[in-house]
Formats: sequence, structure tokens, C-alpha cells
Amino acid sequence: MYLGNKIMQHNKLGSRQNIHSFGVSYLCNFLDRAGFSILEMNTAPDHHYQILAKIGDKSLLIAVRTACHPDAGTIDSAALETLVRESEELGLLPHFASLSVVPTATNDIEVDGLPEGQDYKVIFNGISAVRNDELVAVNI
Repeated sequence: MYLGNKIMQHNKLGSRQNIHSFGVSYLCNFLDRAGFSILEMNTAPDHHYQILAKIGDKSLLIAVRTACHPDAGTIDSAALETLVRESEELGLLPHFASLSVVPTATNDIEVDGLPEGQDYKVIFNGISAVRNDELVAVNI
């Protein structure tokens, strides 16, 4: 599902950090358009969460992982456990977002890295709630 099929351009997506930062930025923009307030953003790819967002009286701690298509971002069990634990301590709702970035000009589903100077699409299937250290539902 392409929720964000808006073409985005980024000239330096070659590194893991840049790909991850691109995904976090994309998700922040998505949440902002959906009416969320972004209270905190962290672009470190190995940190257990990247976004603290609020809508109404609910606050979400969101782990974001971004990969090059055909892969999708994944979170390891240790980071997931830390996300749940910190969310509980802070009284927040833990969530996870997996994104995949693909150059728009490609005709081949097997993309090896992301060349510089191209336009990109983000494949994003929503944000999953996390309960008991497991992803359980897509709800945003």
C-alpha cells in the first residue's frame, strides 16, 4: 500500500544513516499532516525510538526503521523490549513504523542501494501498535 506516493527527492541517500533519516523525516511529515504534534525526533538508526508524537490526549513513542526496497525496515527484539519498557514508564503508547524507499525511475524490483540525485517513493503500510513486545495491529 502506498500511503505516501508523493515523490520525494533527496540527493544523498547512499548511507544507512541518510536512508534512515529520510524515513524518519517522511514519517514526521505524514504525522504532521494527520494532525499530530511532533514533540521529539531522534534520527539515530539504532535508538529504540525515533518519534514522540501527540494527538489529542494520546502520546505515542514510535520506533521507525527504513530500508531500501525490496526490503522493509525491521526492529530487533532488544529494541522492541526497550521501546515497550520506556513507553510503560512514561505512560505512552508504543508503536512501530516500517518504511521502504525505492527510486521512482527504476523498473527493477531488485534495487541494490539508492543512487544519488534521484526521486524516491516511500512504501509505508501504517504504524503498528506494540503490545507484550509484539507488533499487533496497524492502526494509523
